[in-house]
Formats: sequence, structure tokens, C-alpha cells
Amino acid sequence: MTAATGCKTGSDAARAHVPPPRCPVVPLKIVLTTSEGPHDVMALDSNGEITASLGVTEQHVGTLDARGCLVVHDAVSAEVTPKWELWTPHGMLRMDGSRFGPFVIAADGKVRRILDDGTIDAHWLIEISDYGADAHCAARMLLATFVDMMPMPNMTGTEGQAPIEPPPEGSFCQRFRR
Repeated sequence: MTAATGCKTGSDAARAHVPPPRCPVVPLKIVLTTSEGPHDVMALDSNGEITASLGVTEQHVGTLDARGCLVVHDAVSAEVTPKWELWTPHGMLRMDGSRFGPFVIAADGKVRRILDDGTIDAHWLIEISDYGADAHCAARMLLATFVDMMPMPNMTGTEGQAPIEPPPEGSFCQRFRR
């Protein structure tokens, strides 16, 4: 900054940048309720490791970091963009509010799927345990990962189509891209 004008110089402007959006990694679980009762089907631990328990065994699915990079099989499968959207190869989803793609996430962590006609799918009962304000981002990343693994339409409505969404501008996950 120059003393005479009070304006930033080129080097000052280069140092003044907006920090990346944070996606605190907080332990969470997705609990699916069936006729047999509740079952933990996916978990995010405090190290960012995501595991799935779909069946008898537990398997590592991916890793989420505090910048909002979800890495699966050594490649970015989802990320939080600088504009606070969730990028996937199939499309972008808004991260603000309780609506997330075809889902509504209530303050208590209960997730409801909204059908095309606007009604709530009564057969789709899941809950994100330990959900709270600090888990807003991590819960959406975990939900997107869970839905991607399930035999159901994806969250962006582009099932059966090749990935078309280019990586977002200003990506914080470039080091994971192939």
C-alpha cells in the first residue's frame, strides 16, 4: 500500500486473497432405517476417512479434507467450490439452506427425499447422526457420497449420462486431479 494514495500496490493485491471455504471434518454417520431397524451405513471419522457398511463388511470409500475435497480412488469425486456449491462430475448443487438436490436436511439431521411431484418419499428414511451447524458441509459431502453409491437416481438428475461438468474455476482440489 502506498502512503500517498492509500491504494494497494500490485504485490499487496496479490497477497490479499479470499481464503478457501472451510469444510470442517467432523465425525458423522448416515443411519438408514429399514423394517429391521436402524443401521449405520456410512461414516466420516475425524481424520476425514469415509467408510461404508453396506452388507457384512466395512470398506474404505474416500477421504474428505477441510478444504472440501472429496477424493475417491485417487481422484476428486466432489468438491466445495469457491462459490459455496458442491461440484460433482454430473453437475453443481447449492450448499446453502436445508434443500440439497432432491433432499431436505432438517436441523435434527433427518433427511427427506422430495419426489418429482413435490411429495416426500415415505420409504426413504435416513438420518445424519451428530448433525449440527459445524457439520453443514461435511454432512452434504457424506450424503452425496452415499447417494452416489446407491441404486437410485443421482442428485443432479443426470443418471446414465457421461460426466460432463468441468472442474470448477478456482478449484482448491487441483493437486488431486489427474
